[in-house]
Amino acid sequence: MELPLFDLAAIAAATRYFSSEHLIGEGGFGPVYKAWLLWDADRSLELMDTSFKDSCVEPQVQRCIQVGLLCVQNLLEDRPSMSSVVFMLGNDEAKLPQPKKPGFFVERGSIDKDCASRIGEFHTDDVATITILEAR
Repeated sequence: MELPLFDLAAIAAATRYFSSEHLIGEGGFGPVYKAWLLWDADRSLELMDTSFKDSCVEPQVQRCIQVGLLCVQNLLEDRPSMSSVVFMLGNDEAKLPQPKKPGFFVERGSIDKDCASRIGEFHTDDVATITILEAR
């Protein structure tokens, strides 16, 4: 089974030439563009460049987006193995789980209130430590 390959021109067009307007975050694999917000709003096909609209099979595009989101879930154990990814992409009948919010996703303007309230817990007055490593 072959996995689809996309050239740089197709990726550039799909991200509107890597426009910062479409950037939602950066993870270990680089920038991610509007993958989660549109999926969560049931508008995932808006990710696709309009020039591909007439030449694509929409359920396949949605499936690829869903598999991609499954691969970037926060918890490692929630992410599919590579063999599962190949299976999911190659079998239209396979039922896919709903992706959870990606680990790199932070909504603009949102602050984890619980985390913000705990900042003071880690504050110490005028105390610093230095660790110097020495070879044996």
